[in-house]
Amino acid sequence: MLAAEPLQTWMDRQFALSARRMAACVSATGLVKHRPGFGMTVVPAPGSVVASPVLADYDPDPDYFFHWIRDSALVMDAAVRLAANRDETADWAVHLRDHVRFSLGLAGLRGRDVLADGGPGARARPEFLQFVRPDEELARVEGDRIPGEVRFAPDGTLDTIRWGRPQHDGPALRALTLMRAEAAGFGCDGLEALLCADLDYTAGNAGAACIDLWEDVTGRHYHTQIVQFAALLRGAARIAASDPAAAMRWRSAAAVIPPSLEACWSETARCYLSREAADPASPSQPDIAVVLGVLHAALEGGRHSVLDERVAATLAELARRFAADYAINADLPAGHAPVLGRFRGDRYYSGGAYHFATLAAAEFHYRRSRAARSAADARSECAAGDAYMSTIRRFAREDGALAEQFDQRTGEPSSAKDLGWSHAAFITAHQARRGAASRG
Repeated sequence: MLAAEPLQTWMDRQFALSARRMAACVSATGLVKHRPGFGMTVVPAPGSVVASPVLADYDPDPDYFFHWIRDSALVMDAAVRLAANRDETADWAVHLRDHVRFSLGLAGLRGRDVLADGGPGARARPEFLQFVRPDEELARVEGDRIPGEVRFAPDGTLDTIRWGRPQHDGPALRALTLMRAEAAGFGCDGLEALLCADLDYTAGNAGAACIDLWEDVTGRHYHTQIVQFAALLRGAARIAASDPAAAMRWRSAAAVIPPSLEACWSETARCYLSREAADPASPSQPDIAVVLGVLHAALEGGRHSVLDERVAATLAELARRFAADYAINADLPAGHAPVLGRFRGDRYYSGGAYHFATLAAAEFHYRRSRAARSAADARSECAAGDAYMSTIRRFAREDGALAEQFDQRTGEPSSAKDLGWSHAAFITAHQARRGAASRG
């Protein structure tokens, strides 16, 4: 990359590369994933979204060849934005239609059917049995439990590997994406049925404890609850006239959430913590999941929006911590912000910086720029976003690949070497930058 290349020029080039690389995650029907230890061969179905198209097996990259409800919702949200801007990298409208069809098909899965032919344990090698999901757990999976499954095999079957469950943010995120698609003119057969099912599930689990965004800790999490809140309110407003009973049900469910969100605020730390209750064995702390939740919920103003100064303080605290913790933040050039990770003390892979975390900081400032009260404030916020983008550019690869992490000591790609969520985060941050530039 030429050092003199303007930041916007690089961003536009990376945007095109990210659109192409993200498209490789959607309907990846030409890929075949073998998991010999589990006796599996997986061929993705149309409409599925693999978190990463890299065929890895913890060698050393992680095996992310799964359809996560959360990741797929975020990828399809970026796809809707691309479609609305007439991006021709892929036929995004067809991908959305196939995604809706694929998601509806998951609703009919039953764990008992998986067990009918002997179950996953019968196909796994002895040394892999410790990773196989217990039969008694699988037997309970059907109906209302399906949306909390976290992830599926991209061929449209149940995930039979041990994992943290249930998780309640995915259906809410998918509902928000579907409503964005409808508003942009990309409605399709089945969208209404899937949307109502997601909102009913969200209402039935509003504020309930579940596994967190990172699939590590069970509790009442800020990220989960803010996206539930936004989805329920938006869904209720959408059908207030046509189905007032459902609208009332969803509003009532949303009403239980704000006290729990407020309970995540720490007067001592002067920032939001990742979840409501502090478990002494696993204490809550500032987490980029808070900022991600605010971006994903996209509330228009007030508390828990990008204009909430308490959210801004949370991001500032995270930036302070990672600036001190990560070696690659030690000698940043002028005009560069620190790379950000998930939370202090993270031990996953390199425990390093995440592309989608650092991009979330950029997008947060770009959105604040768009909503700023004065031109000076808008320019200041836009410059803050550009500082994070400049850091992303510093560690970017010429081929456009965006790994999950970059090592906190060396800056080299770490964990999944090409992550759909990372590209989706770049696309939404790039779109927010355009909005900020138009305001400035």
